[in-house]
Amino acid sequence: MGRRLRSLYLWHRWIGGIAALFVLLLTISGLLLNHTDELGLADRTVQWDPLLDRYAVQAPRHAHSYRAGRLQVTQLGERLFLGQVMMPGRFAHLIGVRPVSQGYVVALRDGLLLLSPSGELVERLDESAGLPLPVERLGSTPSGQLAVQAQAVVYVADAELLEWRSQGPGRVDWSRETPLSERQLQGFRTSYRHQMISQERLLLDLHSGRLWGPWGVWLMDGAALLLLLLAVTGLTLWGRGAIKRRRHQRRPG
Repeated sequence: MGRRLRSLYLWHRWIGGIAALFVLLLTISGLLLNHTDELGLADRTVQWDPLLDRYAVQAPRHAHSYRAGRLQVTQLGERLFLGQVMMPGRFAHLIGVRPVSQGYVVALRDGLLLLSPSGELVERLDESAGLPLPVERLGSTPSGQLAVQAQAVVYVADAELLEWRSQGPGRVDWSRETPLSERQLQGFRTSYRHQMISQERLLLDLHSGRLWGPWGVWLMDGAALLLLLLAVTGLTLWGRGAIKRRRHQRRPG
């Protein structure tokens, strides 16, 4: 009986040591996830390249960029950057950018984005606002009116961007793409990678084991079984110890 008890103690110790690592991982990640809002984990992103490689995050090789005054708008894939800051959401093909009295207008294939002078999104204009689609070019007339080309027809807007009317032959200064140097392109590609995975998602994937793919989920399942086994062996040792103490107490002096 003593040899079996020692063997059980040995197994309990090894299981406890291995399980402790998973308990630490689950406890720390769980505590952090419970305070996601306070810590701003949904807004913070993963910057470490080896982890991003683990997620297979790859930036598009080519970019389209337009500039108007101090505002530079760049598109990589379906992501849009104002300066170096990536806007939330996915966007259609970037057509151009133009300054207006309200701030700036960014043209996409499926609509216009009205930005404030500081670059904040104010409104999105699409077909429901009377905008002719699909937008092919964005520009301005010599008098300063905003103009778009849709289906080979040029339309100009009123000062409030509420009405659009077709324009006959006339000069329009069209928005032109701004070439990026290799260094600038690499900077945007790095920014793209560094803003794709939130710290909240990383913690969720750590907690569930999904960070290591399908095998990671099985690994966390195995950790749960280890904890169950640890509880069973602990209760068994406690029970046998209790029985042994009772027997010892019953023995005559």
